[in-house]
Amino acid sequence: MQRAMMVAFLVNIGLNPLLMFGIPGIWDGMGFNGIAVSTIISQTGVMIFILTRILKLDVMQGVAAAAFRPQMDSFRQITAQLIPASTAMMVMFVSGFVVQFALKEFGGAAVAAYGVALRIEQILLLPVLGMTGALLPIAGQNFGAGHHDRVRAALKFCWTTGFVMTAIAAPILLFGGPFAMAIFSDDPEVIRIGTSYLRVDAFLFPIYMMLFSVNSLLQALKKPIWTLWISVYRQGFGVAFFIWVFIGVLDFSVWGVWLGIATAVTTGWLVSLFVARNVARDTIGGLLKPA
Repeated sequence: MQRAMMVAFLVNIGLNPLLMFGIPGIWDGMGFNGIAVSTIISQTGVMIFILTRILKLDVMQGVAAAAFRPQMDSFRQITAQLIPASTAMMVMFVSGFVVQFALKEFGGAAVAAYGVALRIEQILLLPVLGMTGALLPIAGQNFGAGHHDRVRAALKFCWTTGFVMTAIAAPILLFGGPFAMAIFSDDPEVIRIGTSYLRVDAFLFPIYMMLFSVNSLLQALKKPIWTLWISVYRQGFGVAFFIWVFIGVLDFSVWGVWLGIATAVTTGWLVSLFVARNVARDTIGGLLKPA
């Protein structure tokens, strides 16, 4: 997957301008739709490459066609893990619309600033996302093997390394926000509003890291339903409610949106720790040490 995504990245760099603007004197291109077509082509290539690698694995050699016959019990188990995680992702998308709806009250500059700042945030979150994503299979395999001490060790390592990562990212957001925003926009208002979001976001990075790791842990312990309820509270109810409190009740400026997001994230983090502590106590005998 690493190799496939790296190649897809390079392919997109070439295909995006080619399909958008075409070849002068030969083809006019597809305009904005070229971005979508480029994504389809590159991701189809990723799928084909991954399938060819899977079929070459030792475990796939000599496999009969009957092995691909669906087994309802396996499908039920996979679906039980799939639906909560997928629904939580949909709730996250809805949350983004809520934030943008609240921001439109402050003009187009606020909406644009949030869009740019969100991309900067996501770039800096990538190492954390990769690490917390890796926690899921490691914790899941050791939980299935009954090595509960290794599950706890993996979580401790994830948090320790995560705090180091966020400690590096936070100063970049605090002090480098204006420079990062200026790369994408020369509008002073967009830069100012986006910088204010990034400075609030800097204090949320460790909390995001712990939230992501708790979600991975809960899925590894085969309790994905809790990731859904945490997401429903934090991104479904919390974001809308706290933004309304700061803007509608306390009459804050655009800072009310940022503080509303921060309050939702922080309270969601506390809820996730409470849930993880109870689930870990019942499944592996304790979260960070045996009870």
